Amino acid sequence: MNKIIVLCLFLHGFLCANAQNYKVIKQNEFCKIVEIDAKTAIQYDFVNGNFNYTSFSINIENENILLNLVAISNQKSYKLKQNKDITLSNEFIASNVQIFNEPQSDFSLKTAGQAGVVVVCFFYAPTLAHTPPEYALGSAGCMEPPTIPQSVWRAGLPAPLPNPTPTAVAHTVVHHTASNNSVTNYTDAVRNIYLYHTQTNGWDDIGYNYLVAPDGTIFTGRDPQGAATQDNIRGAHFCAKNTNTMGVALIGDYMLQEPDSNMMKSLTKLLLWKLYKEQLNPSDSTLHPVADPNALLLPVVCGHQDGCATDCPGTFVYNKIVNLRSKLAAELLLCLPIGIIENNFVNLVAIIDQKKLTLRQKGLLTILNTQGATVLRTATQANQVLDLSHLPQGIYILKQLGVVQKIIIY
Repeated sequence: MNKIIVLCLFLHGFLCANAQNYKVIKQNEFCKIVEIDAKTAIQYDFVNGNFNYTSFSINIENENILLNLVAISNQKSYKLKQNKDITLSNEFIASNVQIFNEPQSDFSLKTAGQAGVVVVCFFYAPTLAHTPPEYALGSAGCMEPPTIPQSVWRAGLPAPLPNPTPTAVAHTVVHHTASNNSVTNYTDAVRNIYLYHTQTNGWDDIGYNYLVAPDGTIFTGRDPQGAATQDNIRGAHFCAKNTNTMGVALIGDYMLQEPDSNMMKSLTKLLLWKLYKEQLNPSDSTLHPVADPNALLLPVVCGHQDGCATDCPGTFVYNKIVNLRSKLAAELLLCLPIGIIENNFVNLVAIIDQKKLTLRQKGLLTILNTQGATVLRTATQANQVLDLSHLPQGIYILKQLGVVQKIIIY
């Protein structure tokens, strides 16, 4: 029986193959799938300037055959590898996604021998400018960080299928998209990943709850469509065990490359907010899936490979997760109690030695403990030194003239 290879490209326009037999098996504004018969070792050329594509991928029965294929785009060759972050429904494996900064025209595929039926699936995501959100001072600490919403990055693309499923979250799962690291327009990267997930994989929507770019930009992922909040929608990212998880994907491939520090900072902010919101302990582990006799003891903050047969989120990210848990645990201790966070909150920590606090401004001062109870309320003068010796060591919240600040007394 012939092996079947599925070649997926993200493109726009009309297909023309050089003297090869093919048939169009699917076509819409964003997707065109063509089947060709690759019986011999040959180069299959699609060299027609009437179409452009913005990314491509290959789905195939056997990884060894995948490794023997060479894709050529505008005279540049690409060797692809399996993307274990993608689970297909037809027993095929998926390659990593190759995304381009500019639309491409020519494409060729070289086979090393009889490959069988090749299905070429073309996708095209019109380019949008990438504009990272401004990170205001008020977004620090355990508050929800700013994101680019679906209404911005999905503009002009088909809508997801309706009726997403809400889920409570007990585990935050870190992924990488396994796409190439040469992409510079991260908005376009998310758009292409969305088309890949929905048009090729047949999923209802993009698989992740959030995606984080190397520059630190956070994108909302799967659209809740009013069914729940963004962080409490069941995705498609954890080998069919998605209930009670929130999936966060780092854009890029981190098997052989360190993630950008801005990316890791945003990942930390996002997870810190979610853990605080749900009152989850990043150092803890619980059984997942719940009530499953084969449940695993899964860390609250985990990598994709902790629960599935994959190397995701890549060696260089996965090796950081232990330290990430420790950092999250430490920062959670400094979070404000729920109920007293204000829009003008400034997340600064003053370390008070010998229980002396120098005030910089005049006005009514209120100090609360971590349970939100007032332990001191007094009128103060500018540059006044306040004696806090009657307070035990610990973390407190200082409020003065509408500014909220944490202080540590030791």
